Amino acid sequence: MSPEFHFTPAGELCFAGAVCGWELRFSDRTSLTPQGCPPPQISGDGDCRTIVWEKAPWRVTVAWQAAEENRCAGTIEVEGIMPEAITVTAVVFPSATVNASAESRIFLPVNQGVETAPAAELPFGVVESRIYKTMQFVAVYDEKSGCLFDHRDPAWNNKQFEFVRLPDSCRLQYCGIHTPPLPKNGRSLHFRTDYENSVISFHGNWYHAARLYRQWGIRQSWATAKRDNARLREIGVWLWNRGAAEHVAAPAEQLQRDAGVPVALDWYWWHSNPYDTDYPNYWPPREGETLFRRTIERLKAQGIFTQVYLNGMCWDVDNPTFADGGLDSIDILRDGSLRAVPFNVFNHHRLGFICAEGEPFFARLEKQIEKLVDAGLPGIYLDMIGCASYEDCFNPRHNHLPGGGSYQVAGFRRFLGHLRERFPGVKFCTEECNEAYMDLFDSVIALDPSAERQNCTPQWNYVPAFSAVYHGILPTFGSYALPDGIPPFDPLWPTDGKLEKERDWITLYPLQFQIELARGILWGQQPMAANLTMENLSNPQVRPLYDFLCRSAKFYHTHRDFLFDGEMLDPETLECDIVEVSFNQRMIFTKEAQLRSVTKPLPAVLHSRWRAKDGRELLVLCNYTTEPRTATWRNRSFRLPPMEYFACTPPA
Repeated sequence: MSPEFHFTPAGELCFAGAVCGWELRFSDRTSLTPQGCPPPQISGDGDCRTIVWEKAPWRVTVAWQAAEENRCAGTIEVEGIMPEAITVTAVVFPSATVNASAESRIFLPVNQGVETAPAAELPFGVVESRIYKTMQFVAVYDEKSGCLFDHRDPAWNNKQFEFVRLPDSCRLQYCGIHTPPLPKNGRSLHFRTDYENSVISFHGNWYHAARLYRQWGIRQSWATAKRDNARLREIGVWLWNRGAAEHVAAPAEQLQRDAGVPVALDWYWWHSNPYDTDYPNYWPPREGETLFRRTIERLKAQGIFTQVYLNGMCWDVDNPTFADGGLDSIDILRDGSLRAVPFNVFNHHRLGFICAEGEPFFARLEKQIEKLVDAGLPGIYLDMIGCASYEDCFNPRHNHLPGGGSYQVAGFRRFLGHLRERFPGVKFCTEECNEAYMDLFDSVIALDPSAERQNCTPQWNYVPAFSAVYHGILPTFGSYALPDGIPPFDPLWPTDGKLEKERDWITLYPLQFQIELARGILWGQQPMAANLTMENLSNPQVRPLYDFLCRSAKFYHTHRDFLFDGEMLDPETLECDIVEVSFNQRMIFTKEAQLRSVTKPLPAVLHSRWRAKDGRELLVLCNYTTEPRTATWRNRSFRLPPMEYFACTPPA
């Protein structure tokens, strides 16, 4: 191998400031690592090495190969006989120790993307452990150097990432966790990653890491098989409204008149059942089929694109219909229990997660889609598939091997492909940024612009890494920006869950609506406001925020050749004031006793930089605050009025 590569006596790869080994984790909470094995056999020369460890009953083979400049690609193979009553729960590869500095930050592929606090501020022990859902890479970096880990897996086998801050230091450990499929009979295990697991040396931050990953990502079939998104390209703003037909339709119509751009409506709570209850049963509409059809036609006649809510992978296990096919459909956990969560904290119905082999569920869901398409719906939202279909399943009724594998993504892709064939004119949408299904969905809702409202980790910095990789291929939209700060409450829920008295949320959180709305636009997402009502439009306190919503829609629509079609460029550094922004951490299921807030120091002016398909570049700025602000980029100063956007050709 090239001089940059070398190995420890235990056979671990040393490259890019990381020492990369492996670990087998067992169900009895023991583990095996290179340090617990006899010295390995190392073979090969030049840019390839094969390392073999043997410790009865296990044989572990790792192959490393120098790839393009600054990248080393590896695979792991594990063979052995599991002892009685003990299983392999995880194959960790790489298990890498990174020599981070006090200033090093970690990029994590959580939705659009997040950047942690500096390593010195992270707690000791596990910093974060999650399932890979959006993209398959992480990175550690400071001003001097960076180390990127990726898993170049076109089949999207189930896998996780884990970061640990090691004791008494700023050193970090990255664990790429692969769950092996377990044999249904016998104790013999043979597992191999049929995809490359990379270690890459780079210089930069989250954006530069994303661009490195982009070189592989945009060559994959999910990116090259781009869908026709001409209809969605016309949209200037989305409304996420819930409830009765007139309640959701009238504000959309008024916003389209006032903003002067096409509006899209994401309509929840159109169905007969309470939200997050009784799935997959939805029909008939709450106010009857006749009014539902009339409303769809009314909106269509005005050019308002409408999609309605269905959950794409949950069955209410407390509904009587679950007895008819539910156990054949659901994910079963390793301990034999159902993978079910009572999202609805008011009536506590448990929603069970469906495995990709859940044919009884898919059949029921397809019948609901059939009714909606017949009613004239141009769009259907299939909740959770994009963000939750990557779990290991141990259901003994299923054909797939228990545990890991690629059966989840493959199975949901088959179902989505079937829907595409049967309903070719329908636009399908799902939850959160994801690459696994981006050639099968027309758009995704991404709520990262409202991350603080969702009670995400306050110290995290939310960054548009998915846009840096895939913008212009998969349309994204979304925020939870509430004009009056009041989320909707389903009238079919028990009323004891509702706040007794609303507060003056606009005064308490004067910048939250603006920054949640503006962030999405600066990240290349179509803007969206939630729960806009006709009462909002007659409220003088809400009016300035509504006017900002209209300006936001116009600005986005005017610059679609960059913000919808374009490529995100390195934003570089903008110098501006830092302001304290307070966020109300309140969603639809937040009870009175759970109300919290968080205050963060944030730039008063947001910015991003774009390149259109014809090569033109655009610098975009937004002062979301209520005071004039000055900002400087590449030695050019800008004076920005309050609550305004600005775009120009970037200075050289």
